[in-house]
Amino acid sequence: MRPTIKEGDFFLAEPTQAYDVVVGNPPYIRYQDFAGEQRLIAQKRASDQGVHLSSLASSWAPFLIHACAFLRPSGNIGMVLPAEIMSANYAAPVRAYLLTHFKSVDIHLFSRAVFPEVEEEVVLLIARGYEERGYVCPGIRVWQRDDLEGLGTPRNTFCAVAGESRWPLGEHGSQALTLLGEFAGASTLDVWGSLRLGAVTGANDYFCLSVEDIHRLELSRGDVLRLCPARSTHLRRLQFGEDDMGFLAKEGKRVLLFYPHDEPSAKARAYIAMGEQEGISERYKCRVRKPWWRVPGIRGCDLFVTYMNGIGPNICRNSLGLAYLNSVHGLTLHEDVRDIGRIVLPFAYLSTMSQLSAEVYGRSYGGGILKLEPREAAKTLVPNAETSERIQAKVVLRYDKVDALLTQGKRDLATRVVDEVMIEAGIASAALIEEAGSLLSCLRDRRVAKSRARGKDGKVR
Repeated sequence: MRPTIKEGDFFLAEPTQAYDVVVGNPPYIRYQDFAGEQRLIAQKRASDQGVHLSSLASSWAPFLIHACAFLRPSGNIGMVLPAEIMSANYAAPVRAYLLTHFKSVDIHLFSRAVFPEVEEEVVLLIARGYEERGYVCPGIRVWQRDDLEGLGTPRNTFCAVAGESRWPLGEHGSQALTLLGEFAGASTLDVWGSLRLGAVTGANDYFCLSVEDIHRLELSRGDVLRLCPARSTHLRRLQFGEDDMGFLAKEGKRVLLFYPHDEPSAKARAYIAMGEQEGISERYKCRVRKPWWRVPGIRGCDLFVTYMNGIGPNICRNSLGLAYLNSVHGLTLHEDVRDIGRIVLPFAYLSTMSQLSAEVYGRSYGGGILKLEPREAAKTLVPNAETSERIQAKVVLRYDKVDALLTQGKRDLATRVVDEVMIEAGIASAALIEEAGSLLSCLRDRRVAKSRARGKDGKVR
């Protein structure tokens, strides 16, 4: 029998429910480039199947849902997909769809890069026993493989959580969730307050200024706000204070934000005119706001929460009430827990248990970076308010020691000191900390190993 090949736009093809098996490797076009009429058609195809995708969804998501509509009852589908299916919030409706339309769903992970010439981490989805409606799949089997050659010999398997939740990545995902469940007296970070993204200027090179820039432009202090500089390398300690700000200012860092009054001064008006002359006002984020030179979303916070990290996230006290940009999240604590939260949370977040929760709920990016969006950071675990009150005295006694270790770059030793407090207070046993520490190392090593697996020539190492 000779195959029939049809060429055309897949989203324009009407589903026929004529196939026992559908296989594919859909395009991974991110939402920024997946726009216009084609995007509208793709989202309509997904909504026809009862899946309503957010505006952040990449092209693979509607492609997968539309492909399922071509299956006969009891049909099977196999797709090579980006690992975002397991971690992205926008993929939650896709995960839920799979759980309610197939008898079994398998996800295969790979320790080594499947496509070494590209940066995308991929997984293999195999779903069996399609039905238009009526199934509630009991769980998703997630298999860990070394590479494609190891498809017949899985190293590990576990069941993932419900489709609306984020699926834990890695072969130790379920084990990590079990251990985190034993973190006594814990709460999620969002219980303490409001976690928010930092402001987006649209042109940091224009809006973020050094002290030297202020003198050169002859701007007054009334034309600027004190700013936590972009990036987060200076937030690796327990607090950021006046001495830290002064050091960065002397280093020429951009510690001020151009933020004039509603009626700008003469010098501020001159700087605004310069921005218009240089085309700053026409940059996307600038041209869509009025006035273009007023950065929206400027606020202070009690605590900075770093979210792009190689080793793991930090919480750092914002001792000066600085404004902050989107290179860091800001946590504003509830009034009744503000005093204790400012002291305990930066310290406790270094614990093995908190760092393990960040590894589970965060996601891996290029270079082995762990990224935590606000929703994901909100899920990370810390001692609750009652527990924090109980350990506050112990935290205060060791606070300077931990801060000094962080200043010296001895983060592992700092975590050890923090864990000792957790053990002494009965929040976690020594055995639990040891097991969690071993698992944390495995998850970090897996994340970093993937970034190193690809050399400059594109070959897997």
